[in-house]
Amino acid sequence: MLTHDDAEASTFTGSHNVYSPDNKELQAMQALKGKSVLILFGTWCHDSEREVPRFLKLADASGVRLRQLQLVAVGLDKKDPAGLAQQYNLLYTPTIIVMDNEQELYRMIERPKGPLALDLQQGLQRAQE
Repeated sequence: MLTHDDAEASTFTGSHNVYSPDNKELQAMQALKGKSVLILFGTWCHDSEREVPRFLKLADASGVRLRQLQLVAVGLDKKDPAGLAQQYNLLYTPTIIVMDNEQELYRMIERPKGPLALDLQQGLQRAQE
């Protein structure tokens, strides 16, 4: 019997398996080298089902060495037991926050403006200007 949790896991796994990043996206992920990434997401959220598996596939396939990767699932109320969603003023899921030494550099909210890796790279470039 397939439970609700199994169905959600299946959707995330399917999205991960189907996504095939190109070389430009894999290279763009190097902009995250040494950075910390916090991903606030909902297992119930269709944007999270698309973007979180893509990020994980990009991070793995690119070999980028992140300082830290933290994934925090939130409830429908957009809260989590540790209070990180409130601390980072979560409004929409997923929210991918890139930080350096605990300073927020860039935040991708809900969906990227283009390919995810390029959106993150461009956001970090703008943050450094």
